[in-house]
Amino acid sequence: MAILHLVWMAVVLAHGALTLTRPSVLHGATAVSDCPPGEVACADASQCINTYYICDGGGNDCPDGSDEEKGLCLAWGTGMCGMGHVTCKDGGSVSCYSVPYYCQFPQPPCESDLDMRVCEILENGELRALSSVANEETSKVGFEVVEMLYDLFLQQVNGTLDHPNCKFPYTLIEGQCISIFFPAKVDWGAARAFCSVIGGELLVLQQYDLFLALTRRLQEIDMVTDFWLGGYMENETIGWTWVNDAPVELGTPFWALRYTEECQPREIAIHGNLTLPANEGQCYHYTQAPGSPPLGHCLALTYGKFFYMSDEMCLEKRSPLCVATPL
Repeated sequence: MAILHLVWMAVVLAHGALTLTRPSVLHGATAVSDCPPGEVACADASQCINTYYICDGGGNDCPDGSDEEKGLCLAWGTGMCGMGHVTCKDGGSVSCYSVPYYCQFPQPPCESDLDMRVCEILENGELRALSSVANEETSKVGFEVVEMLYDLFLQQVNGTLDHPNCKFPYTLIEGQCISIFFPAKVDWGAARAFCSVIGGELLVLQQYDLFLALTRRLQEIDMVTDFWLGGYMENETIGWTWVNDAPVELGTPFWALRYTEECQPREIAIHGNLTLPANEGQCYHYTQAPGSPPLGHCLALTYGKFFYMSDEMCLEKRSPLCVATPL
């Protein structure tokens, strides 16, 4: 996955902010720079239109009809978010982004089924039939990028799979031998079995010093893979438990935040069972994982949540994060 993200970063560039304006005439010019930020040129270069009007179903804003080209419009909006938007899935949460906004990201913020040829069209700033963009993304990835991917892979392997005080494929982090086996992606159960095969167990992350050292290592080697931890919730009565049967500590500094459309007040406990609204009942849009009921029953560190812990669906595919006894 790290390799795929870097390829994406190499071929998808940033775009300007969106502004809603009426079509502007190009007077025969064909340079992409003739269109203001947030606009693209019609295929015949007759005028610029705002990306808001692409496939809006309101008739042809381009005289040549290139803003309503069938192939482009089939890719312009799919899924629950509708036309002109990307349905973004990150674990159990779903977000909606406009297509131009999503295409600005050098690395995807979440998983989507957007045809990246759409981003290629927006990058070039000129509308065209989607079929004519086939294979252009691949052709842009030259040997220089391949060499970069080779160097990145070696950097990640050297930073995760070897240390004289640990057996292969473990490395030493904060006194513990940890295997950051990023090439594999499996469900939580298979991840635990994989750790067992290589002489370890899914990582129990109880100490803050280890949590800090691990997340720093992942950031230093530009890791973008999601990982399974050795935590799970069999039922809400027992709560979150590590594979060594110890309870999982909830809250800061380990768990990720989540944004909610519905704001909720918070309460503080005073003298045992007495609770009072915090900050005079102020309403907050952020909650802290895990959810109740949980979004998933298995514990993970995900790149999208900056490697803070979160509850994820156990059958999703992530890499195993294993721990073993030092030599």
